[in-house]
Amino acid sequence: MRLLYTIHSGPDQMSCGGDLRLFFNTEDPTDYDPTRPALPWKGTDRIDAQIGLPGGNTLNLMLEVNFQGSPQTFFLFATMSVQDPNGQPIVPGAAPIGQGTIVFVKGQPALTFWKGWTGVHEIDGYRSDAGFVMTVPFDGTSADCHGYWWVKWSPIAQS
Repeated sequence: MRLLYTIHSGPDQMSCGGDLRLFFNTEDPTDYDPTRPALPWKGTDRIDAQIGLPGGNTLNLMLEVNFQGSPQTFFLFATMSVQDPNGQPIVPGAAPIGQGTIVFVKGQPALTFWKGWTGVHEIDGYRSDAGFVMTVPFDGTSADCHGYWWVKWSPIAQS
């Protein structure tokens, strides 16, 4: 399994996001073990990055493939947070987001969509939301998945 991402900072310095890609296949022994019928999928791809953003803020981005249950499902799992230059949270590191949708079975094509969203939060004078969406087209042997992620924040107007 190979998980990749890109990052783009918004022009207002209060948003960022990027593309997501994930590739997995049943022909790669590091992805799939047919001798374990209830738990054939395996992999450990994880991204854990701290990225400096324009304006001095820091994005903390964690993306990983998470495995669950028997029969086994797997899905994209993420946490995203932003801190100001003093280390104060602007976008809180909410609980990890993402959930399993279907079991991928060798030889059985399937299509699903992985989604995760934090909801809208208000903390320390900022309103924020973060999330991702990924299309997962499994042809019964492999999947070349595409999606995107985002983090947005803005000051809450004081009246």
